[in-house]
Amino acid sequence: MSHRCLCNELQQFPILRRSMDEVIGKFLRDGLKPAQDMIAHIIEMEADYINTSHPSFIGGSKAVEQAQQQVRAARLPATVVRRVC
Repeated sequence: MSHRCLCNELQQFPILRRSMDEVIGKFLRDGLKPAQDMIAHIIEMEADYINTSHPSFIGGSKAVEQAQQQVRAARLPATVVRRVC
């Protein structure tokens, strides 16, 4: 990190520069796994998002209406055909 620093004052202190590199490197390495986990969770949340504005989405009163129609259809007795002799 400090290798790219153009500050002449920092280049005059090589031990300080190495110490800074170690501290900054450890800080970045320690944060890598939590950052990767957070990004993975955000991607999972986006993948699980339900697009309620999609034309194929059935929600609200339309979903209730379809469920009621299915219940009514299940309650109707089957038509029995009898032969009269």
